[in-house]
Order: sequence, then structure tokens, then C-alpha cells
Amino acid sequence: MSNQQCANSAPTFLRPYMAVKMVGAGPLTRGAYDEWKGQDTPQSYNPSDDGYMVQYYGGYISWCPKEEFERFNMPLSAYGSITSDDVELMLGQVLVETREPKTTLVEVNMLTGFVDLEQSSCVRPENYDEQVGAENALRKIRERLWGHLGFMLQWAINGLTGNQLPEVDETDSEPPLIEETSEKEEKISTE
Repeated sequence: MSNQQCANSAPTFLRPYMAVKMVGAGPLTRGAYDEWKGQDTPQSYNPSDDGYMVQYYGGYISWCPKEEFERFNMPLSAYGSITSDDVELMLGQVLVETREPKTTLVEVNMLTGFVDLEQSSCVRPENYDEQVGAENALRKIRERLWGHLGFMLQWAINGLTGNQLPEVDETDSEPPLIEETSEKEEKISTE
């Protein structure tokens, strides 16, 4: 069932929400997840389906199909910060065009479908260089995107109430979401 079909068949008391949250996740098949939970895989599911084990703040753990998880979750280079690699990951197609004799227009189609435009101009046409103009315009787009991603990260960490997640060691790139490792988790991670 598609998202649209689910939305069309949802009970009328449900309203739309936009969720931004920090999670810990790792690749795990449906069958391995069910084994970790100590349950049989329901007949309506394929145990070899690729997916992710997801742990939310507060400890709730679930499984999500690979396509769904990767469509709505952005991998971060480090816990608690946005890096230049994260910014570059979000940049999609970049189009560069010369306008008039001294202006460069850059259009970036982000992975989310959002489009950002920026221009760069020089004073005299004889000094115009499209590559320099494109670099200046892209720098401005990257700076804006960095700010937008920072806003989203702050939301994911603090939620809408401003309650912060636990502090982490800056040298550790893994989020401290799974606090205890059970024998089941150790078995899965070594297989």
C-alpha cells in the first residue's frame, strides 16, 4: 500500500505530522530482527527482506524496510553536528548558466526536491569568469543549506520542547542510544 493509499484510508481522526527525530539504526534483515525479539516472522513477511533496526530516544526499538528507511532518513557523518560531507550529500543536480555578459546563475536541485537559486555578478564584463561566479554562488547556497540542516539537527536532538538528548563524547561518532548490549544483540552483531 502506498503512502497516498494509507493516507486515503486512514481514520478521520488522524491528522498530518512532520516528524524529525534522532535515531540509532543499523542494517538488519526482517528475520534477524524477529529472531532478536524472540518471535517468529509472520507469514505475511519475508524474513530475508533488508531493513534497519531502529532505536528511538527513550529506548523504543522497531524494524523498518530498507527502502522506507533510506527514503526518509539522512545518515550523518558525526553525532550531534553537521559536517561539510553532510551538506554535500544533500546537494543534487547543479545547473550553471551565464546571464547577461557578467552574471552567473546557479540552480541546485536538492535531494529533497527543494530548489535553491543564487547569482553572482562582477562589475565589468571583461572581468567575468563563469567558474568564479559559480563557485561564489555555490558557496552561498552551501552556507544556507548548512544553516537549514543545523536547524533540522537541533529539532531532531531537542524536539519541539527543547529537552536535550544526553551529551556525547565529541570523539565518538556513534550515538549513545543503545545503552545496554544484550546477548541477543551481541549474537546479531557477530553474525
